[in-house]
Amino acid sequence: MPIDLTIQSERGRVVAIGRGTVTADDFEDYIAERVRLRVQDYKQVLDLREATLQLPRSTGLYSVMVRARRALGIESQVPRTATVAIPGTATFGLVRQQAIQDNLQGHEFEVFDSLDAADDWLG
Repeated sequence: MPIDLTIQSERGRVVAIGRGTVTADDFEDYIAERVRLRVQDYKQVLDLREATLQLPRSTGLYSVMVRARRALGIESQVPRTATVAIPGTATFGLVRQQAIQDNLQGHEFEVFDSLDAADDWLG
């Protein structure tokens, strides 16, 4: 799977690292794995510094996660999400645009350029 995850139970979070080309199907598999492991509502860090997102046009990362959760019967909101990407890359731009839109809707979804900043924000 292009997304590897580590569970930090003591912190109530999942750290996921995407590598290579990461598609909507890969995020659906990632969400399904979180459900299988019963950590679907843990906060998450999505480290996409080594990834290139390949999502359908006009579909953002947050929307992909919402759709995957609903398909698995989870109606709760996507948990607080800190995404890490390299500034100046298409991945950073796509996720940043999504974060702005989602934060206007009250979602807790943000993009950072370092794991330290993401970690601080998640608390």
